[in-house]
Amino acid sequence: MKITSVIILILLLTTCLFGDYARNLELAQRYIALDKYDDARVILEKLAEEKPDDARAQNMLKQVYRATKDSKALLAIIEKELAQNPKDPEIWADAGQLYLSQGEAKKAIEAYDKALKLDPQNYGLVMKVFLAYRAWGYYDEAISVLTTARKGSDDPALFAMEIASLHEIGGDWESAADEYGRYLNKYPDRFREVEDRMNEVSADTTQLAALEKAVEKLQEAGVQGDRIDRLQSRLQIRQNKYMDAAKSLIEAEKKRGQK
Repeated sequence: MKITSVIILILLLTTCLFGDYARNLELAQRYIALDKYDDARVILEKLAEEKPDDARAQNMLKQVYRATKDSKALLAIIEKELAQNPKDPEIWADAGQLYLSQGEAKKAIEAYDKALKLDPQNYGLVMKVFLAYRAWGYYDEAISVLTTARKGSDDPALFAMEIASLHEIGGDWESAADEYGRYLNKYPDRFREVEDRMNEVSADTTQLAALEKAVEKLQEAGVQGDRIDRLQSRLQIRQNKYMDAAKSLIEAEKKRGQK
C-alpha cells in the first residue's frame, strides 16, 4: 500500500512539473507573438536550464535573441549546436552570419566555407551565403561563392546576373559583360534585362566608356539585333560621340530592315 502511494505521488509530481514546463513554454510563445521579447527571454532561459536539450525551447530562445539583436547569446547557442552537429551546413551558415555581424570576417569565411563544402550543390544555401556577403560588402567573397558553385554545375550561365550585379557595384563593366554574354547565350530573347541594367546607370565619363566597351564585348560575343546598336548609340551620345552614335543607329536600322 505504501509503495503504491509513493508511486502515485511521484506520478503526480512529474505531471505537475511537466505541466508547469509546458504552460511556461506556451506563455513564452504568447509573449513572442506580442513582441514582448524580454518577458519571453526570462521564461525561456529558465526553461533552457531545466531542459537544455529541448529543441523547441532552444529555437524559441534563438528567435528571441535574433529579435533583440543579442548576437553574443545567439552565437553561444549556435556554437553549442555545432559541437553537437558539426556536419550540419545550415548551422555553419548561421554561425557565419553571426560572425559577419560581429566583424569577425576570418571566422565567418571559415564557417561559410565549411557549410558549402558539406553541401556544395545546395543552391539555396549558396544564395544564403552570397546574400550575406553582399549585404556586408564582401563582394569578392560573394563572387567566389557563386563562381565556385557554377563550376560544379553543368550550366555555364548559372548565377550570371547575380555575379554581374556585383561587378556593376564595383564599376567593372567589362567583367559584367562577360556574365551578360553567358546569360544571353542561354537566353537570347532577354536582352531587355541587360539593356535596362545599363540604361539605369548614372555614369560619369569613365563609366560610360566602360559601358561602351562592355557593349562592344557583347557584340563580339555574338549578341545581335538592333537593340544592342541602339543601346550603344545612347551611350555614345552621352559621351558626345555623335558620329559614332550615328553609325550605330544606321547599323540598327539595317538590322531592323533585315527582320
